[in-house]
Amino acid sequence: VTCFFLRLDFSKQIEKHYPDGTKEITFPDQTIKYLYPNGAEECVFSDGTIQKVNKDGERTIEFPNGQREMHTKYYKVGYFCSEIHQIRFNIRP
Repeated sequence: VTCFFLRLDFSKQIEKHYPDGTKEITFPDQTIKYLYPNGAEECVFSDGTIQKVNKDGERTIEFPNGQREMHTKYYKVGYFCSEIHQIRFNIRP
């Protein structure tokens, strides 16, 4: 992997810029955030939780225990290890 820019700032985060336009930010708590040129984001937290946000703002969260959640502007869905699904709708008058 080749990086052409590395930035260290006073908040002790490390920011890397890659030739394809991807940015990687490592925070002091070892959380790593990737910002992709297409507008998508991915965050890998130090506890193993992974959060992905696509360019439309839809969010998927994958927890270390296998649980998964998907959030859109219309609903939230939880996928649990026991194969039980929970759906919560955002209903506005």
